[in-house]
Amino acid sequence: MPIVNIKKNIIESNLDYLEMLKEFGLNEEKVREQIESADFEKVAGKIVPEETKKYIVKHSLINGKGVFTCINFPKNYMLGHVVINNNRTLLARYVNHSSNNNAIFHRREDGTMVAFLIKDVKKGEEILVNYRDHTKKYGRK
Repeated sequence: MPIVNIKKNIIESNLDYLEMLKEFGLNEEKVREQIESADFEKVAGKIVPEETKKYIVKHSLINGKGVFTCINFPKNYMLGHVVINNNRTLLARYVNHSSNNNAIFHRREDGTMVAFLIKDVKKGEEILVNYRDHTKKYGRK
């Protein structure tokens, strides 16, 4: 992907994230306060590592850290767990937002949540979800 398109995607993702926060009556400061509060882990669950060679967490140009693929994946591939036994995995913690997402979160009947790819994803690409999708579908805590 040309550098110009990468920069455009980063800018669009950041602007859309800020717009999405406004839609939910939030701003970055409020979100940061919630995430850093002592009660957040009680509500969101602890972060539990998931043994995988499918993805890694590293610096993201979109925001802080992100989740990046280690190999190529086809559309409809189940990348991994997002929530297990009310605990978050690294996918839940570090997947960044984009309106041009390549993944979605899906809650199973047993309460676990998994990430499915909705596009072919190449090695080294960042996994992105549209926070609106799962926030509206599963509710905001």
